[in-house]
Amino acid sequence: MDLSDFPRPPADNGRGIHWSPGIANQVGDNVIRDHWLPELEALGVKWLKFISTGGGGLAELLLARGIMPVVRLGGRKSFPGPLDDPRHGGAYVTELQKYVAQGVRYFEVCNEPNLPTEWVSGVLPPDDELVGTVMAAWVRSAEVVMGAGGLPAFPALAPGGVFDDVRFFRQACQWLVDHGHINLMRQGVWIAIHNYSLHRPWDYPEDDVNQWGTPVTSQEYGQHRWWNNQRWDQVNELRATHTNLGHTIMDDSNGFQKFEQFQRIWADHLGFTVPILSTESGYTITQPGEGFGDHRYPQIDFALHARYTVRQYEYLMREAPAYYFCTADWIIANALLGNPDAQWESQAWYTNYYAGQGVKHHLPTVDAVKAMPNEPRLPASGPAEVSVIQGAVANAAGICVTLCGDQTTQEQHANEGGRFEFRRLPASTYELDVDRLGTVAQDLATDGRNRILVPTIQGIDLPAWVALLVSSTSGPVVVGGMSSSIVVRVLKLDRVDVALSLGTWHITVTTGPKLPLGLNVCEFAPLRGGTYHIAIPELDIATDVFVDGQGSADLEIRSAGAAAPVVWQRGRVRGRILGALGRVLALVGDDLRRESTLLADGTYDFGDLPAGLYRLELDGQVVARDLETDGLAAIDVPSITVSTDTWTAEVVHSTSGSQPTGGRSSAILCEVEGRDQLDVVISVGTWQATARTGQKGPDKCEFGALGAGWYTLTPTNLGVALNVWVDGMGAAHVRFRQSAVIPGHTTPTTPTLPAKTMPVYLLLGQPPANPRLFKALVGYLQRFQPAWGFDLDQAEHAQRVFVLGDEDQISADQVKQLEAAGCTVRRIRGPVLVLAELLERRVAHNEALDDSV
Repeated sequence: MDLSDFPRPPADNGRGIHWSPGIANQVGDNVIRDHWLPELEALGVKWLKFISTGGGGLAELLLARGIMPVVRLGGRKSFPGPLDDPRHGGAYVTELQKYVAQGVRYFEVCNEPNLPTEWVSGVLPPDDELVGTVMAAWVRSAEVVMGAGGLPAFPALAPGGVFDDVRFFRQACQWLVDHGHINLMRQGVWIAIHNYSLHRPWDYPEDDVNQWGTPVTSQEYGQHRWWNNQRWDQVNELRATHTNLGHTIMDDSNGFQKFEQFQRIWADHLGFTVPILSTESGYTITQPGEGFGDHRYPQIDFALHARYTVRQYEYLMREAPAYYFCTADWIIANALLGNPDAQWESQAWYTNYYAGQGVKHHLPTVDAVKAMPNEPRLPASGPAEVSVIQGAVANAAGICVTLCGDQTTQEQHANEGGRFEFRRLPASTYELDVDRLGTVAQDLATDGRNRILVPTIQGIDLPAWVALLVSSTSGPVVVGGMSSSIVVRVLKLDRVDVALSLGTWHITVTTGPKLPLGLNVCEFAPLRGGTYHIAIPELDIATDVFVDGQGSADLEIRSAGAAAPVVWQRGRVRGRILGALGRVLALVGDDLRRESTLLADGTYDFGDLPAGLYRLELDGQVVARDLETDGLAAIDVPSITVSTDTWTAEVVHSTSGSQPTGGRSSAILCEVEGRDQLDVVISVGTWQATARTGQKGPDKCEFGALGAGWYTLTPTNLGVALNVWVDGMGAAHVRFRQSAVIPGHTTPTTPTLPAKTMPVYLLLGQPPANPRLFKALVGYLQRFQPAWGFDLDQAEHAQRVFVLGDEDQISADQVKQLEAAGCTVRRIRGPVLVLAELLERRVAHNEALDDSV
């Protein structure tokens, strides 16, 4: 049979889904007819996979609506034995014949033979016997299905599996050749695959993260959940160190496009192509404790589930090769289709499993798919014109690439990673031209269906190391002040000397670990506005970086071939919304929409914005408008309160010092006024624990046996959190209290002291102009990493404030303001050289500032 001889549903779009994991029509034909069939039609589903048990009525209903059934015969463990094994008493053959009589053509006769759970014994045969045992039984089953008028599937394999699926498939294809079954395979066999995406994007392994290590932006990082609570810099370090430049589906098939590798292996062994149908596929929402995903990518949340699913369905409609017939996303429903096995409920599209998270009855994916265009695929018998030619030009982001063929000439500019991709190409022979290099490839032959990967094109030289300004919050002109900073990161290289200079002034700092910034980092701060020259002689790097006196800059030094440069915009919109924990905030512009789920502190920061006019929408309601940036400026939106009830937090008392003691006997007493039996979560890094108020008296709970560190306390569902320091021996008492906020009023009726969220704050009037004092200050900040800055309001949140400088830096009135806020203030006076010597001595003796100075 040719591809065109295999039946397809009317107006086939390739869109498929898997039914319940249980009995097919457990809810009855009437419910299926009145509710589920209209849902399937609204989703545009044309293929439906289900298990045969109890599915006779379902198959008839589907066929009457133009939906193609794909039936897995029996709900049994598959192995050993063929379909007509006497031990089955003819039940499966009878079931097969019944379905064929109804008009069903596509059948699976076994499932995932590379897993022990599919064997009656629970144990796989020895490696040298496994493939032969499975294939002998399957060939007999295929003959039975063909004899009854059906089309049998080559067994779907578990991705990876206990016995590797690709290894199994290669050996199975060779077994068919060796045992003379090539002609049998031409008579209606198709290949079933389980191409789950495993938390990876639809185009893996050819996506930019896998190929180039493209870093995650701070905006993208804040929109999703990450494995093991990885920090932003940890994600990017993982991406940078786990690139696979040039990898194709032949190198790693564990993703959506697994069908490409299986088609090539089959064609290489048997010499022809057969249909490939997914019988399980797609994405599932990542569950707490789940750990098998690729940690370079975010966990699958509701938004990613919808986005990736829609993209896969679009691919089926417009881009998929003719031999790839359909998907079968796992699963449409579980309990709502009568299946009592709760283990599958979190994976269903239609479910109330996530009602506590505000997602009721069905995932947002359902609405997203319903909103998609529903267009037929190009006919399999005609020229599909979906060939693709893709590749990359090393060290050449934005370079012009031209593809010339008999029927078409196309031109595009390579992306930030130097990558290019020409799609929907008709059958022809092409040549590829690159600016500055001329013709780089010839005789690229497409057949309207194939994908050609051009090896990475070399020839455009860059230095071994390049400097990349990845972010800047400075405006275009100096605005005064001395609170700017420049962070320099040298990727994959330890202990590098970085020199910073401005005019005749200069300083050299060696990179190293610096929390929370990451590894191989150095920071220059505080800086006045100006254009600074940064040089790294060891790497032959020299570049200039501008800061305006208030903004910060982040400079990455990376190997020219390690990852693609990224184009960053400087514009940003940031602020805070109180009373909106867990709600979705969207930044909307003319050609841009970004979303962020608000966390406990209510802060948001949309960065890397091009010039334009923006508005903020909270769950679809406009809360701020006419926010304009020129692509450089940062817009600080005044704080917004969307609830009349706002919770505040404070550290009532703390006996901890500013330095770790090495002990593990600290305790934090947490009080939530008026809320007894409320869960409070404490977390640090990836660790967290929960206690319930009422355990230590009314509205109180306690966390004990704590080591030194900053702990985050979050009472559930109040929209507030507090960071608390303990030193490993001292104790802290924190309080959360509720206060009424009247819309339009910003001053509470009863003044309250600022919450003491920091043990110590080092307050500076302005950055030191003296180079020795500047260097001493930088050394002190790097060694002890205290909270510090020039912000009087921020200093009010510290228990103790050290003021560096005389009254001309920080006035006596400002000190009184700090004392009125409940701070213990200690001023450190003296000539600049005395102050420099003091800080140098403290660093040399590893002693932080204390009240003795």
